[in-house]
Amino acid sequence: MKYIVLCILVLITINAKSQPDMLSDKILEKERVIDAEITQLWNVLTNPSHIGQWLGIKTESEWKKGSPILFKFSWNEKDFIDKGVILAFEENKKFSYSYWSSLSGLPDVEENYSKITFDLQPDGNSTKLLLTHTHFATETMYEHSDKNWEESLDTIKQLAESGK
Repeated sequence: MKYIVLCILVLITINAKSQPDMLSDKILEKERVIDAEITQLWNVLTNPSHIGQWLGIKTESEWKKGSPILFKFSWNEKDFIDKGVILAFEENKKFSYSYWSSLSGLPDVEENYSKITFDLQPDGNSTKLLLTHTHFATETMYEHSDKNWEESLDTIKQLAESGK
């Protein structure tokens, strides 16, 4: 559900502007210290069943660098597929992918893809999670992503700390 709300907001934002002004220099960074082992956090970030819990969609990929990643969901009785490519997949260290939304109203071309990166670092008995999201089409998209990532990261933290 969170994902669908974000996609709707993206669609409204993009369609409100006939010529989106790419904010490719805008960077969204978030950090969480998670009371879980790095392997548990990695599992929450890269296991499709866990991703469904914190992103609210179904994901498909071969889960290796260079492979496509698909984000499937339904909204208003229509099926949608957002997509990207896994840019980095370093077990227990880094997961990064490009991302394009089918609801964005933007053509499916390289310059319309965001980049999302999760970096994991040991922090004593905990794990530090650093999220970086770059390349936003509009300021409003940046603001909505900022809010959505807060919720998603809180859910990721809860899932990893619960060990489920």
